[in-house]
Amino acid sequence: MTTVNYKKLLLLATLPAMMLASCSKEEPGGNDADSRTPVAFTAVVQSTALPQHTNIGGSAPATRTALDSDGNTVWTAGDAVSISMLTPGGTLPDDLVPGRANVLHNVDPMSGALTPAGGTPMYYPQNTAVDFVAWHSAKAPDDNYILTLNTTDQTTAEKQLALDILYSDNAGGIARSNNPVALQFCHLMSKVKFDITLGLGLSGGTLTDVRLAGFPEEGSFDMRDGSVNKSLTTDEPVRALKSAVTPVGADASYTALLIPLAADSPRTIVVTVNGKEYTGTLPATDAYAANTMYTYPVTVRETGVEVGMPTTDVPWTESELLTVTLDNKPFRIIRNAVDLKRFADDVNGGQRDLNALQTADIDLGGIDNWEPINYVNDLTSSFTGIYNGNGYTISHLRISRSQRIYNGLFGQIGSGALLTGIHLRDVEIIPDRSGIACGTLAGLVLWGATVSLCSAQGKINMSGSGTQVGGLVGSNIGTVTRCRTDVTVKIDVTLENQLLESAGGITGRNEGLVFACHAIGSVTLKGRYKDNTASGRLYAGGIVGMNLSSSYNDNIYCCIAEGDVTIISETEGLSGDAGGLAGYHQGGAIRSCYARGNASFAGTTSSGAAGAIVGRRMSQDDIISCCYGVGAGGKGTSNISPKINDIVYNTNPGAGEILTLMKASGKAFTVLFTRYDPDATPAYGIVVQRKSSLMAKDFWLSGNGTWPVIDFARNPD
Repeated sequence: MTTVNYKKLLLLATLPAMMLASCSKEEPGGNDADSRTPVAFTAVVQSTALPQHTNIGGSAPATRTALDSDGNTVWTAGDAVSISMLTPGGTLPDDLVPGRANVLHNVDPMSGALTPAGGTPMYYPQNTAVDFVAWHSAKAPDDNYILTLNTTDQTTAEKQLALDILYSDNAGGIARSNNPVALQFCHLMSKVKFDITLGLGLSGGTLTDVRLAGFPEEGSFDMRDGSVNKSLTTDEPVRALKSAVTPVGADASYTALLIPLAADSPRTIVVTVNGKEYTGTLPATDAYAANTMYTYPVTVRETGVEVGMPTTDVPWTESELLTVTLDNKPFRIIRNAVDLKRFADDVNGGQRDLNALQTADIDLGGIDNWEPINYVNDLTSSFTGIYNGNGYTISHLRISRSQRIYNGLFGQIGSGALLTGIHLRDVEIIPDRSGIACGTLAGLVLWGATVSLCSAQGKINMSGSGTQVGGLVGSNIGTVTRCRTDVTVKIDVTLENQLLESAGGITGRNEGLVFACHAIGSVTLKGRYKDNTASGRLYAGGIVGMNLSSSYNDNIYCCIAEGDVTIISETEGLSGDAGGLAGYHQGGAIRSCYARGNASFAGTTSSGAAGAIVGRRMSQDDIISCCYGVGAGGKGTSNISPKINDIVYNTNPGAGEILTLMKASGKAFTVLFTRYDPDATPAYGIVVQRKSSLMAKDFWLSGNGTWPVIDFARNPD
C-alpha cells in the first residue's frame, strides 16, 4: 500500500520552513585532549540517471523513503548499510582507519537517518579528514568484497528488492566538523521498464508473464569500488516483475533489474497473453548504464511484439507514474518538477483527462520558459481532468516567450475540469507575445470548468498585442471561487485591427462566475493605436477588466480588490474605462463587493471613465448592489446616487460600515463549490457541488473592524 503524507496549507497561509541539523558529541574524558566526535549519518538515494556512480553529489538527491514503487526504491524496516572509514584518497581494505571496517548501521525508513546496529558509533580521528565508502545489499559480499547476484527470478517485489545494490562513495575529505554526513547512494544495477499495450487481436486479453532473453543473468560486483567484476550469460531468461501501477494508456507494466554490461547475443522480450507467447526484439543499444532507467513502449499484436526506442533521460523511478485512487478516479502523484513536467507533456500529447494530486512543494526555477498544460488552440480539445495542488506551492513559474494563444500554468481548461488547492509563488510572465488570454494559473476557463481555492503571487508584464489578461485567469466563462491573488499586472499594448484590451486582478474578461475572490495587486493598462485605421477600447479593473452578461444571475459576488487601477491612453481617441472592481460592466450583477484602490484614466479623449467601483456600466439594468468604493475616482458608475442600488463611495469608511453593506444583500445566489477540510486527505475536495440559496452574509468576517475579509475556509451547508 502506498502511503502519502499530505501537507495542509490553507489558502495563502504562510508557514515557516524549518531546517533541522543535529550534531551529537560525547566527551568521555571530560577534556579537549580526550574528547571524541561520533559520526552522524543520513542515507539518501540519488535517483537521477548517471553514467557512473562517482561524484554523485552534483544534483539534489531524494530520501529513499520519498521514492515509492514496486518494492525496490523504498527504505523498509530492517534495512541496513555497511560503512567503512578510509584515509583520504584511500581504498578498501588497505587504507582503513583502524576499527572502522564494515560498521553496520540501521536505516530509519521514515527519515533516512542511520544508527549503529551495535550501539557504538564510529568516531572521527583527531584532526584528520577521512573518506567514507558504504553500500546496502540484501546479500553480504564474500571476504574479498565480491558480491555475486543472479537476476533470473524477479517475479516478486521481495526478489527484485534483493537485487537492488546501493553504493556510496561521495563522502570524501570529511572533517569532524561536518556532521551529519549525507551518504548519497546510487543504484549499481540498471533498470528496464516495459509499458505494454495489447493491440490488434489481443485487446482485452490477459497478460500473465514477461521474460527477457540475451542478457547477462549473473554478475559479480567488487564492493571496494562498486565496479562490475564479471558476468555470466546462460540460457535462463530474466523473468520480470509486474508493476503495481499501470501507466495511463497502457494495459500493464513490467520491470527488471539488469547487470550493467553488454550482452553478446540478441536481446528479446517474450510476452505471454491468453496463454500464448509473443516474441519481439529489443532495439540495439550499448551496455545498460548503472543507476539508469530505460523505459520501452511495447505493443503486442497477434502478429508479434513491437518494441519502441527506450527513454533514458529520466530518473530511476520517474517512469513508475505513482497513482492513488480518490473518489474512484486515478490520480497521478506529482512530487517534483520532473513529475509536473511529465504531466504537462502527457496532457499536451493528448491525454487531456488526466488527474493529478500534488504531494510536495515544487520549484520550477530550472525551467526558463514553461509550456502551458494543454496549450492547444482548439477549443474542442480542452483539459477536462482534475489537478489538486492540495495546498502545496508551485514556485518560479516563468513564461519568457510564447507562441501560444493561451498562457499560464495551464493553457485552457474545459467542461468538467477542476483546478483546486494550487498556490503559485514568484510567478513571472513576461512573454514577447501576449496571445489571446493570459493568467498565472490559466489562460482560458471555459463553461463547465471550475477554479477553486487557488492563489497566485508574482507579476505579469506584457507588451505587444493581447486581449485578456488576469492575475489568475485570462478569460473566464466558467467558475472561479474562493481564490486570492497578489499579482502586479502591467500591460503595454499596441492595438491593430483589435476592438478591445482588458486586464483585471483576477481575470481580464469575465462571462462566468467570480465568487469570494480577493485581489491585492495593482493593474496598469497602457495602450495606443498602431495606425489611424485601428479602433478599440481599454478596460481595467481590480477584479475584472470587462464583465459581461452571464447565465449566472450574480457573476461577481463577495469580492475584494485592493490595488490601484490605471489606464493610460497614448493615442487621441483611444478611450478606456478603469474601475476599482470592474472596468466595464454589462449584464449579470455585481453584489456585495468592495474596492480600496484608486481608479484613474489618463488620455486626451473625453470619453474615458474611472470609478471607485466600476468605470462604466452599459445601462441601469446592469445590477450593482451593496458595493463600496473607497479609493479616488468619481466618474462612471460611482456618480450614481448612493440611494440607487446601495452604492457607496467614501474614502474614510467608519468601523463596521463596509461589513454592514456587504451583508445587506438579501439576494440568494447559486455557486459551484469544492470543500476544504484540513483533516481530510486530500484537504482540498475533488467533488464539485452546486449549492443554491446561499447568502452573502454567511461569507464575510469582520477582519480588523474597518476592512472585512472573506471566509475562504467556510463550506456551504
